Amino acid sequence: MAERRWKLSSLRYVRRPRLPPRPEASASSAHGKDAFLDAITGQIDTVSLETAEQQVRGVLHVVKAWVSDSDLDAALAQLPPDMVDLFS
Repeated sequence: MAERRWKLSSLRYVRRPRLPPRPEASASSAHGKDAFLDAITGQIDTVSLETAEQQVRGVLHVVKAWVSDSDLDAALAQLPPDMVDLFS
């Protein structure tokens, strides 16, 4: 048990990069799919928006399978149309 505590205590805290602040709800139409994907990539030049979009679509496919239809419909109703397309 003491050995396990030593291993856990030797782990370093890794600071994750922060996402940019969320846009205001009233400005959601000005912040569509491209702005969302750009925020996810952190504007890193080595990750293309096409790659980010494929990965986001994969994650959202899993979310869609786990969330109830009514919750998903409520969430999708709040998104701009180009972001809703990411769920298909």
